[in-house]
Amino acid sequence: RDSMIGMFGAKAGMAPPSSAAAAYPKIIDTSVAIDGRIVDVVRAGFLHGQILLTAPVIGELQGFADAGDDLRRGKGRRGLEVLETLKRESGVEVVVLDDTVPGVPEVDAKLVRLAIDRDAALLTLDTNLAKAAGIAGVRVLNLHARALAPLAHDRGGRRFSDEPCLLRQG
Repeated sequence: RDSMIGMFGAKAGMAPPSSAAAAYPKIIDTSVAIDGRIVDVVRAGFLHGQILLTAPVIGELQGFADAGDDLRRGKGRRGLEVLETLKRESGVEVVVLDDTVPGVPEVDAKLVRLAIDRDAALLTLDTNLAKAAGIAGVRVLNLHARALAPLAHDRGGRRFSDEPCLLRQG
């Protein structure tokens, strides 16, 4: 059955089950490193497997850390510290890629190209990069979109919320 679906599935409107983006190696974007919440996500067990650090991202973070502007320097240092912390975390295998993408000048475009070439998912907080990568056929794990996901509902259809609720006046 699966071999038949694999042969004719796309033309017949059926396709074999695809793996979730989380099952693939994940390439980290600069925004994820600077943000730093990825360490908490890994520690909570929501992210595991192989994490790929690319030379363009490390170079961009190093450039920020060497910048004359205090804000940029702080972001760069934080991003490098987060990557160092990730390497020590259990549950993830951090691999540094020395791959360069000749002819592609922008870091974001290099990440998309590497994700396609390595059959990896792209882990980002950059909504525009996530959209562009998705259009290019890359599996995207957008941590920002995940944080904005709708709140859970109870069986009555009401939304759970962290906001206080007025039960009665007085």
